[in-house]
Amino acid sequence: MKSKKVEHRDKHARVDISTIGSTRKLIISGIENQRWINKIVHRFMSENTPGIDTKLIGINTDAHSRHHEFRVLGLGGLGCSIVNNLMSAEPDEIKSIACDADAICLEHMRAHSHVLLSSRSPKVSGAQGLPNFGRLAALENKDNIIPVVQGTDVLFLIAGMGGSTATNAAPVMAKLARKAGTLVIAIVTKPFSFEGPERNHIAEQGIKELIAATDTTIVIPNDRLLSRVEHAAGSSNAFNAVEPLLTDLVKQATIVLYHTLKHPLICFVIEDLEEVLGNAGRACIGMGRAEGSTCTFDAARAAIKDTLIDMPLSKATRIQIILYVGRDSIGGDMRRAMDEIAGAVNPEADIMTGTALNTDAADYSECTLIAGGFQ
Repeated sequence: MKSKKVEHRDKHARVDISTIGSTRKLIISGIENQRWINKIVHRFMSENTPGIDTKLIGINTDAHSRHHEFRVLGLGGLGCSIVNNLMSAEPDEIKSIACDADAICLEHMRAHSHVLLSSRSPKVSGAQGLPNFGRLAALENKDNIIPVVQGTDVLFLIAGMGGSTATNAAPVMAKLARKAGTLVIAIVTKPFSFEGPERNHIAEQGIKELIAATDTTIVIPNDRLLSRVEHAAGSSNAFNAVEPLLTDLVKQATIVLYHTLKHPLICFVIEDLEEVLGNAGRACIGMGRAEGSTCTFDAARAAIKDTLIDMPLSKATRIQIILYVGRDSIGGDMRRAMDEIAGAVNPEADIMTGTALNTDAADYSECTLIAGGFQ
């Protein structure tokens, strides 16, 4: 093993460039600030410092890594279906929770934990089907909810807004989780336009309450999801068409993000995630996938132009980028991807990047962009 030591004069960091066969790694010491570590890595790559191959297979730091726990809570019919679909893809470390007022449906949902929003109170039971039922049922069942939403680093809350259960139960659950210091990220859908103005109004009111209760609330309009499907005429086909798309999106935002924290290509810690998505308010999400020699750049460009982004990126002050890249997609292409994103967003935005290596792919990349803190 060969090692080259370089002094980074700005922050007095020592960088060991270790070579084992065709694998090169940067091992950074003498600095604890993760943001500066990322800047140092970017500088070495952009300056093409002698002795560093830009096709880095691994970039490690001496920062102590710890176990991070993620939980995904599906609330209501749509949320539970998403959790059920994700069970086969989630690593064991991500715990899933299904929560619904329908005992029969809940019984058939695959999840690590199940919470039934039932009530012994005639007043609450009589409210089922009304917008405030979810809030009343969640408050009555908070002793069953607290154990599953507290004690985790990150809680993803998945729900379809506009119905009687999820719309008003979601803010209650988010508040219980945040009370224990959990980073709460909600991913919720808005009803189709053909579902009528009343349901959409209820959804907007619920989203407003949820934004106040969570750190980040990613809002996905069903109409925009449907625009990705060519043949989905009719309401039943529309609902069936968007569920797999939403499942894929939630998978990208949760499982890949988990891997970027567990096995980061460039140092990325839970504090970085909290800095960008903590108190970020309403957010939107874009996804991109690409193959070929410029796949990381192309995936980033696709994420920026994703039709799911329904607010101007120029007004976002918080940007979280999640990259899942092939082993041959590191170096100049990754740098171009970051420059492309930086050029499309608010120049004053706080941008954080989490990157994980897809060892099963060579020239294939995925990019997820979460934009929040809109002004």
